[in-house]
Amino acid sequence: MTGLRLTQNVSSIVTLVIYFAASYNTFAVSLSAMVFLKWTCVLYYLQALPRVGPVVQMIVSIFYDILDVLLVFLISMLAMANSVYTLARHEEGYTDFADAMYTTYKALILVEFEDSSYPRIFNLYLKIIYIITSLLASVVVLNLLIARMSDSYERIQEVARMEERRLRAKIITRYETVMSSTQCSRSEWFPSFLHAQVKKGGNQAKLRPTEWAGVLSEMKGKVDALETKMNTALKDMHAGVEAQNRAAEKRAQELDKKLDAILRAISTPEREESEDISGF
Repeated sequence: MTGLRLTQNVSSIVTLVIYFAASYNTFAVSLSAMVFLKWTCVLYYLQALPRVGPVVQMIVSIFYDILDVLLVFLISMLAMANSVYTLARHEEGYTDFADAMYTTYKALILVEFEDSSYPRIFNLYLKIIYIITSLLASVVVLNLLIARMSDSYERIQEVARMEERRLRAKIITRYETVMSSTQCSRSEWFPSFLHAQVKKGGNQAKLRPTEWAGVLSEMKGKVDALETKMNTALKDMHAGVEAQNRAAEKRAQELDKKLDAILRAISTPEREESEDISGF
């Protein structure tokens, strides 16, 4: 996004120079490009919003992740455009190479391909070229592109909340660098300390996953819940085993007492009998 902001600043300077040095048509094209870049740069300032910021970051990250796939798609377009332009350079849609690229884009992406206007001698060849390129670009490459974007979405969604806070802090820091010393000394803008209150158990190192968290975050949450459940079950099992051990020890002590009582009861008559015999 920083490169986009730099580009729109350069476009503003170029448009100003063209206004004084070139024709109106050139100035109109430059002004149109500058307006487009200006509107696109609005996304940079929307990064501070909680809901829009992660989406903007996803778009930028996904674009960089799919560059290699886009390169393969571009080569396929160049191959088909150059091949058809060589045969039908005087036909409608192929008057120059830029027009041929645009017509090829519409044929592969928007499925707008008219082969009835071409000479019959090239009709079969153009159909073969279109089939081969559409299988490579429209079927294989586009599905690979969707899969890559899905993987990037899951990966970025894991840190979306953290990225939103980081981007907000980045924008705030950029504005702080242009503030005057008087503005920086205002205590309501720059307090000496911050006191954050959270409920008990809420001060965690990692961010909790939101409703739209990715599949990986959902899997981690399920694994954590299962681990907590297993730990609780193990604690309950351990407590049950300890209770059974205490009950067994108590029963063993009671049996020992009963055995002692039986032994004393058996030994008492023998003593009385031995005393009677000795007295006789």
